[in-house]
Amino acid sequence: MILERKEKEKKRNIANCKPSEKQRWYFIPFVVLMDEIFGFEAKANTKRLAKLLAEECDKPYSAVRGFINDRMNKACVLRIDEFKASGFLQMII
Repeated sequence: MILERKEKEKKRNIANCKPSEKQRWYFIPFVVLMDEIFGFEAKANTKRLAKLLAEECDKPYSAVRGFINDRMNKACVLRIDEFKASGFLQMII
């Protein structure tokens, strides 16, 4: 599947960094297709983030998860619109 291949590719690229560059950070490949389909690790990361924020803010998990999903979808739509406006998609096709 495309999502799995892209996630593995990103992890492989980050694994080739120097040890000094990898120190003190954790990498999660956040892969989203153009039609707003989130990769496995992207979904897991949003769930983890929603759980932590819900506990921190004393809000229901479902409300926080809905808010995060809404923001992620809006960000994806804006990015896709930027690609369309720049003509980048026509260059690929």
